[in-house]
Amino acid sequence: MKKIWIVLLSLGLIAAFSMPAAAVTPEMTGQYYVRGNYLSNPSMLDQDGGSNRSSLSYMDQRLRTFIRLKIADGLTLTSRMDSMEVIWGQNLKNTIPGDSGKTNQQSVAWEQVYVSFATGIGKFDVGYKSGTPYGWGTKFQNAPGTAPGIKWSNTFGNLSVLADFNKTSQGDLDTASDPQLFQTDANNEYYDLGATYKFKGGDAGLLYTFFRNAITRSSSTPTTGAVVTNHVLQPYVRAKFGPVNVEAEAYYMNGKSSPDDPATVDTDYKAQGLYVNGKYTIGPAYIGAKFIYCSGDDPATPNEKEGSLNNTFKYATDTEIWGSISPAILFGYGYHGMGVSSIDSTKGNLSSDLGNTMDNVWMYSIYGGVDVTKKLALSAKAFYAKADEKLATNSVDTDYGTELDLMATYKIYDQLTYNVGFAYLWTGDYFKGTSSSVEVKNVYFVSHWIDLNF
Repeated sequence: MKKIWIVLLSLGLIAAFSMPAAAVTPEMTGQYYVRGNYLSNPSMLDQDGGSNRSSLSYMDQRLRTFIRLKIADGLTLTSRMDSMEVIWGQNLKNTIPGDSGKTNQQSVAWEQVYVSFATGIGKFDVGYKSGTPYGWGTKFQNAPGTAPGIKWSNTFGNLSVLADFNKTSQGDLDTASDPQLFQTDANNEYYDLGATYKFKGGDAGLLYTFFRNAITRSSSTPTTGAVVTNHVLQPYVRAKFGPVNVEAEAYYMNGKSSPDDPATVDTDYKAQGLYVNGKYTIGPAYIGAKFIYCSGDDPATPNEKEGSLNNTFKYATDTEIWGSISPAILFGYGYHGMGVSSIDSTKGNLSSDLGNTMDNVWMYSIYGGVDVTKKLALSAKAFYAKADEKLATNSVDTDYGTELDLMATYKIYDQLTYNVGFAYLWTGDYFKGTSSSVEVKNVYFVSHWIDLNF
């Protein structure tokens, strides 16, 4: 009899766990890549002049998985997990070579978890999710930004509207030292209001973002505290005219930093940028041209920040604006992320002064590509870039240089591609910094990778 009760109890537990599970519809999508990179002359200096590392090669990988649980009509729980985002052969906690600020991530990192539910007044997304301003409009200002928050959205015919609140830092809970426990306003947050309108052949929109950053107030030195407030407008438009696709996006930022110390002068924030892209498709081929402008910070005005939108708020770190994850050197993720700082402190360094964040730049580009077969695609782009403002008032030049990027993609399966890319930079004198005697050198970057999407 005891055995019968155990069997019945087991069956009851199985049924209890199975019935709710049957009501949930799971969906999994994601991406996995493995890359091999070779960087010539990461310091961008003449090796004969006694500069840093002459070259660097490494392999890395990442698995990014989205898991969506449809619990009921209009109710979904979504999570994003990054796994094994590592450089091959390194301990997971080791520092990346040449960059003391970057380390391999842990084997599993949950990046996002949020619930989405539809109501009579619109849709709500609540939890850790992608931040609205980092995925707005075109790919111009995009970035993989994640922040906890609440987003409301709704659609009225061709018009869609949204409003959200995001908390990126809760500084008053910082316990690094006792004085920080009593901070009542040391937080970082932002708010969005946006609207998009769809028309025949395209769409247009306008987003307003208000940033409020008070994290410096968590310092144990009260005189260094300040509240930074900024207002950002981002209009965009996309349109298709037969074989021609045109898109444009702009931004304008205005704000200030108000120090807690009355003896410290306020800092004014101003920045603007413009992106225009036109693409013409001819059967299996396409050609196009791009223009990008992002204002730079004038070194002669220390109490004004005219070009800090992207570096300050982490916009424009998605290199897809250059063409997927192609191996760009200027503003490219692969090269700058592993760049080695120069031993010459007067030089403009690729990692610290450029990175893959588009600030302080005028860029003119032409590009094209062709699907040679159903499986093989070739593409190329060439661009010239210069700084809007010098690195310092006595910098040698604003010329970043001219770059040529080539890429080939072969489709092994519909979901799996093998890619090879090559980038060559005719290095400009911007990277001499403030010393005209510094010898810069042309550099190149080779990358190949498999990309699995499911």
